[in-house]
Amino acid sequence: MNFLWQRIKYLAALGWGTWNRFSEVKGSEAAAAIAYYALFSLIPLLVLVIVPSSTLLGRPEIYAKIMSYTREFLPTSEYVIQATMDKLVLIKGDSFWTLGGLFGFGALLWSATGVFAGLAQNINQAWYQASPRTFLIERAIAVMMIAFLTVLLGVTIILTTVLQFYLGWLSKQQNPHILMPFEQKSTALLLVLIPLLFTFTFFFLMYRFIPNTQVYWREAAWGALFSTVFGEFTKTAFVLWYFFLGAEGLQNVYGGMSAVVGFMFWMYLSSMIILLGANLSATLAFTNRPPETLMQEQKAAQGPINIFVPIEKKK
Repeated sequence: MNFLWQRIKYLAALGWGTWNRFSEVKGSEAAAAIAYYALFSLIPLLVLVIVPSSTLLGRPEIYAKIMSYTREFLPTSEYVIQATMDKLVLIKGDSFWTLGGLFGFGALLWSATGVFAGLAQNINQAWYQASPRTFLIERAIAVMMIAFLTVLLGVTIILTTVLQFYLGWLSKQQNPHILMPFEQKSTALLLVLIPLLFTFTFFFLMYRFIPNTQVYWREAAWGALFSTVFGEFTKTAFVLWYFFLGAEGLQNVYGGMSAVVGFMFWMYLSSMIILLGANLSATLAFTNRPPETLMQEQKAAQGPINIFVPIEKKK
């Protein structure tokens, strides 16, 4: 019983410390800024992913797959971007790879990095011992984030497509003579878990490698797990609220802008969850690492000493 009480006290202190750190670095204001940038970065990001892949692979269904994942991870986004993307996806073929097309590609890439540069800056800021980066380095990190996101999305699409094909083939089999590696229920469960694994992996990579300081694997993993699980619960609650109550209310207040307001509200919530996960990782390090290690890391970092740093009492 005493052990259980100690764990409850530890988790309560960890949660309170995470929220204090989140408030100290003005995480709520940062989430609002990231949501603003997301409004201008989403369409360029989707064009960067969809148009080249559809052109090179010659598979127009890639567009439908990517838009399906966009609707899954960004509820209400179809009302904001669907019509625009339907028009932009027609711009493909050899003309995309001309000099003008490549110049446009660079402009789109620069626009798409806005939201990721904001995430990188604020994830790094969650760690008091992390020194700030320059503007160009943050943009370079944003480009790498887009590249990793594209690779993870491609792997996810391939895996889900293979599993869906296998599930359809398996449903047609009657009394198979060989032992199947997965049954229908197992395959259906994998189809549910793969998007969650995709989300967890992306969060883990952000929390592990973006901060400009040493981050242990377990610290990044706990932050990614929190953001993934809490994000799924929040998304479910948001979808239920929006389609049963929120959409009508926003329509009455904002009219034709209601879909944009709903999208920005969801991006604000998502950004807060991502930044809370980053601050949870930083708080775990502050709580579990030896004070001597923390002070050495602080001395190695550039910039002023933060009040979050533990201070030795004078004897």
